[in-house]
Amino acid sequence: LQAATTFDDESIGDAQALLLTFTKVGRENFQRATEAALDLSTAMGTDLKSAALQVGKALNDPVKGLTVLSRAGVQFSEAQKDAITQLVETGRVAEAQRFILQELEKQMGGAAKAARDTLGGALAALKNSFDNLLEGDSGSAGIVGTRRAVESLVSTLNDPAVQAGVQNMA
Repeated sequence: LQAATTFDDESIGDAQALLLTFTKVGRENFQRATEAALDLSTAMGTDLKSAALQVGKALNDPVKGLTVLSRAGVQFSEAQKDAITQLVETGRVAEAQRFILQELEKQMGGAAKAARDTLGGALAALKNSFDNLLEGDSGSAGIVGTRRAVESLVSTLNDPAVQAGVQNMA
């Protein structure tokens, strides 16, 4: 998910750890819940922890959770609310969760991945990659190679021909 969004692996892991505290969010909906939190955070401009908390609450108690998501800007029709209530009342909580996730995907789906496909998203991914490089055990060869690549990028960005080309695009 880090490679496809602007979120770093630590933030995604923290969001997943928070989702795990909601005992009714089962294995079958966990991945979708994680992606829904990423999309909700991106679409609404909130931090990932808050989005994961909202998604977790909504899935843990689907009937009450609709209120939480409605406050966050997710719209549910009366018919959808009634269907979710009926699913929960008949013991089909996982189906109610899938229903909620489906609506989240419909309204916000792909927001986190779309944000990655922007210049800002590319820069965020670059930052995440640097952070991971500095965390890991890539050794001095990895750091030297990275330094050389960065120096090459700096040279390219400072090249008058490249700068003239960018100015002509504007």
